[in-house]
Amino acid sequence: MKVACVNLPSPFLIDDKVFPPLGILYIASALRKEGHEPVWYDFAGRSFEVPKEDIVFITVTSPQIGIAKEFVIDYCKDKRTVIGGCGVESLTIEDVNLFNGVVYGEAENGIDQILYSVLSNYKGICLKFSIFDINKVHFPARDLINGYEYKIDGRNTTTIITSRGCPFACAFCVDGNNKKLRLANVGRVRKEIDEIYKLGYQSLMFFDDIFTMKKDRLADIALYMLSRDIIYRCFTHVNFVNKDMCQTLEQTGCKEVGIGIESGNDRVLKKIGKGFNSEKALNATKMLKRYGIRTKVFLML
Repeated sequence: MKVACVNLPSPFLIDDKVFPPLGILYIASALRKEGHEPVWYDFAGRSFEVPKEDIVFITVTSPQIGIAKEFVIDYCKDKRTVIGGCGVESLTIEDVNLFNGVVYGEAENGIDQILYSVLSNYKGICLKFSIFDINKVHFPARDLINGYEYKIDGRNTTTIITSRGCPFACAFCVDGNNKKLRLANVGRVRKEIDEIYKLGYQSLMFFDDIFTMKKDRLADIALYMLSRDIIYRCFTHVNFVNKDMCQTLEQTGCKEVGIGIESGNDRVLKKIGKGFNSEKALNATKMLKRYGIRTKVFLML
């Protein structure tokens, strides 16, 4: 069965052709695994068109919900539409009923159930999936994408995720307390790095919520990249910034880290459950700077 896989535009970004949309590319790979044919529609930076396929899979972040509704109403008449991604947590009941299927969680292992459900004449069918062992998930279908350009220190860069979930429970997180941390084993990560390397990339952006949690795992993966002269960027957490971690990052080609600090106000930090205060956050950024690692902090207004 042919299934349209849609990446929506992100006009709220400076450039929505920077980071490939890994979520829908994982779904495309899962469709292939089950014997279906994903047909790629990438509307990042360009106008919509009507998909030829009868079933349309869409992924959204919260600010894309209005765009998704416009696309389905105007371009998917008589199509069976399925929406997933972290943005579905922000859908209203009225929004849900606009789609044939709404998928919460991780859908890679539920492809046939999703297709069976949306082939009915009903709308607003809600399905929820989770994956215990992410080592069994196929790599995202990176061969489908083109035109994305992101560089770290002048090198062609693409994205990778080696874990799902997070040990923290920040109040604002879309997953709340329900996101069990699961790590891909190092052997699997090495295979994915090799696949990406063969595609011509010399740099990686790790989109793990916290890539630096386990020192030994970080070192194993980073040293493997170093042996291939691959540099990288990743996310960390204030509570994991220490001398050992900074030395590992410095010695293995990490050029930049991102940290979710969110606020410089201790009352706010406590209220949202960040698990650190502003002084500790400031000290973490100073330590990273001492080791020559660029630091980007994420703040909420």
